Amino acid sequence: MNQSEVVLDIFKNVYEAIPIFQALGDKERLFILLKLVYAGKEGMNVKSLSNNSWLSRPAISHHLKILKSARIISYRKEGTQIYYYFDTSDKLNYAHALVEKMMTHLGQLDMTQIENSKDNAEEVVKKALEMLK
Repeated sequence: MNQSEVVLDIFKNVYEAIPIFQALGDKERLFILLKLVYAGKEGMNVKSLSNNSWLSRPAISHHLKILKSARIISYRKEGTQIYYYFDTSDKLNYAHALVEKMMTHLGQLDMTQIENSKDNAEEVVKKALEMLK
């Protein structure tokens, strides 16, 4: 794999992981996630999550929606109650592996070679833009 392909592969993987990083990039969501991790598979409902929290119930619901859409948490219904729980660590392991891959490959890139091939940079950027569509 040449350097341009490595950069594009990293770009593609990071792009696909954006929802995970966005979900984890907020201190309130991390606080909620921590509570859910310790709740285990039993989970917690919005009322329980709002106890001992500075967040309102609607704010907690909003953050839960983001965590659900990133597939970091799951939920189950019991009557009228919805219990949220930390699903698996698969998504977090994926994010961790991705960061490790970025650090490894970016550390191996020959920056002088990249800087000396400006024409190639335009091609790589074009391919990256195509991935975004």
